[in-house]
Amino acid sequence: MVVKAAMVDRTLQQETEAQAAEALAQCRAQPAASAGERLAPLGFVQKGGNPFHVTFENKETELFIMVELDRDQRVEDFTIMRFGEMSLKPE
Repeated sequence: MVVKAAMVDRTLQQETEAQAAEALAQCRAQPAASAGERLAPLGFVQKGGNPFHVTFENKETELFIMVELDRDQRVEDFTIMRFGEMSLKPE
């Protein structure tokens, strides 16, 4: 049995990426929870977190987001990556 990988709708991916960037730009200096509140309607699920970062993933659009937090747990910056752009760096 051969399983084919599902193709990602690139238009939807680009639209979701732009919407996520806009939503997160509005979260700067806001509590970390505000990022999740704005990303959830776009299909993002929180995957992890620590005092310095919170990560989100949208499997349908194959997007990963890392939100950087300041020392007061407020949104400072963010990075949006497509799953295909993620790779392990050699040590």
